[in-house]
Amino acid sequence: MKHMTLSTSAPICQSISDWTPLQTSVCITVALAKRDEFINQANRVGELVRLRLLTVADAADILHEAAVYNALTAEYGTDHIQQIMAQALAFEAAA
Repeated sequence: MKHMTLSTSAPICQSISDWTPLQTSVCITVALAKRDEFINQANRVGELVRLRLLTVADAADILHEAAVYNALTAEYGTDHIQQIMAQALAFEAAA
């Protein structure tokens, strides 16, 4: 494995085609971390709604604001973010 230096004169990023499987896995996991944590938080907020500690409207506002603040709507699209929110709050539609 090629060792990286921490020198400020070293290139910041090597070509993706030169990445090891571990580098690829780490990079993709980090890239998806915000989206995955948004899903976790959406489920957490959904649970607060199910416990009747939060209204669906307030939950949707909280999640929407978090998605916009963290640029998730710009990165993944409004439809994808709304789908995540709908799944987390879906129990209301069935009730």
